Amino acid sequence: MPGFFKIGNNKVEFKKEPVAPEIQAENWLKVEAAIQKEKSRIVWLRPMLVAASFLLVAATSIWLFLKHENQNVYLTEVKTVSGEIKRITLPDGSTVVLNANSILKVPKVWKDNGKRNVWIEGEAYFTVAKKKVSADIFIVHTKDVDIEVLGTRFNVNTRNDQSTVALEEGKVQLAVKDVASSKASKKELPVVMKPGEVAVVNKNDVVKLDADSTINMYSGWARNEFHFNYTSMTEVARLIQDTYGYRVVISDSTLWQAKISGELRAGNIEDMAKVLEVILKRKITIKNKTLVIEQ
Repeated sequence: MPGFFKIGNNKVEFKKEPVAPEIQAENWLKVEAAIQKEKSRIVWLRPMLVAASFLLVAATSIWLFLKHENQNVYLTEVKTVSGEIKRITLPDGSTVVLNANSILKVPKVWKDNGKRNVWIEGEAYFTVAKKKVSADIFIVHTKDVDIEVLGTRFNVNTRNDQSTVALEEGKVQLAVKDVASSKASKKELPVVMKPGEVAVVNKNDVVKLDADSTINMYSGWARNEFHFNYTSMTEVARLIQDTYGYRVVISDSTLWQAKISGELRAGNIEDMAKVLEVILKRKITIKNKTLVIEQ
């Protein structure tokens, strides 16, 4: 019985002819041999594919490691220890006052134009040189947030599991690192700050505080000034630990709840102890990296 198949609008006829049994058997043998050959090739390819996947994972891991290492190779680290403050002038004219127990990372090769990137761990006070080209933004990177500026004065503190930014002059923009898990809405990100404001980024939450005249509480240390506004002795002790590396011991435990206000200048731990003696009306001794406030 004739049949047909279509190619476009054309029909092509063909006829079905009976096939002899011996030819059918021979054809089936050829088909089975081809199937066995294909199975053998697939079995042989499986270990090759597994090996290739391992090589791909290994190559990716090596690339990521080398990428991280290369980033570190091109950065210079400036470190401070307890009781040490360093003042750094960057090639673009910007200055950084690095507080005690802090790390500043800057590129070894500083470009004349384009983005200016630095990384901070601990605390630092920045005075950023203004650039005429808007693309020449200055970016301070912390573990929580990227701070983008054109020209301004601000303080950054990454201690106590959070990043605190206090803006004295100019305008900065904050870009939270993990926007997807941030509780702040996308409309609120990035956060634009104005002079006198303080922003705290803690576990990808952005909290803006109106600092007003208390802005010096955050950046006064860069001028050896300390501003207290009903500050608890617990906070004062933490400041002394962070700045000078001295542990505070108070004989009278009730004194931990005391709050102090005022401004003082202290270039070292001895100056700080003398001023606190006057404020607290207690004798203070210094021994073995410990500041002891007696009864």
